[in-house]
Amino acid sequence: MKLDWVLAGLHPSVPLLPGIRRQPADLCEVDLFTSTIEIDRLTDMVRSQADAARIPGDLPWLLEEGAWEMCDNALTHAQWLGGGVLAAQLYRLRGEIEYAVGDAGVGVLESLRPAYPMVADDAAAIIKAREYGVTRFGQDRRGAGLSETVDQVMTLDGRVVIRSGRATVTFQVSGMSSSISEHPWTGTLVKVVVPLPR
Repeated sequence: MKLDWVLAGLHPSVPLLPGIRRQPADLCEVDLFTSTIEIDRLTDMVRSQADAARIPGDLPWLLEEGAWEMCDNALTHAQWLGGGVLAAQLYRLRGEIEYAVGDAGVGVLESLRPAYPMVADDAAAIIKAREYGVTRFGQDRRGAGLSETVDQVMTLDGRVVIRSGRATVTFQVSGMSSSISEHPWTGTLVKVVVPLPR
């Protein structure tokens, strides 16, 4: 089951992602969530699968923590009652583990617009949301989850890809890149890819 198919089932305006070539992989989890209780269950399963795959060190715990933050962001900021989807896979041959969290909500730009009306487009909104302390609520002591997750993933030499509206922005150690699509994405999709320790 692909995350894009699940998201398309959530909302008819969500476009399907381009086909992805099949590679040998262990599916850790793909499931819908609508509450923090469901997030706890799903992210615990991701950590358990990473432990079962004998991924060493703190990586299983860090994956669980990052996935939990991204799922919580979907519930908190998407402004959509349908919740979101979490998918996680372990790619043994290419030596990576990844997870993706998607929702069919308002997207990053519309979520930030009340607190940051000067943000002009989808790419600028994603880049702004990555800043520590930035939140749609405009309150102190909020807006740390995405920033800290991106920082942690980069210390592991991984990458975070965020797609919302017409923009896709990738954050990695070598720098940030962005692209614009003529086909907008309804909601937000966050993909985290981390290399397995050798």
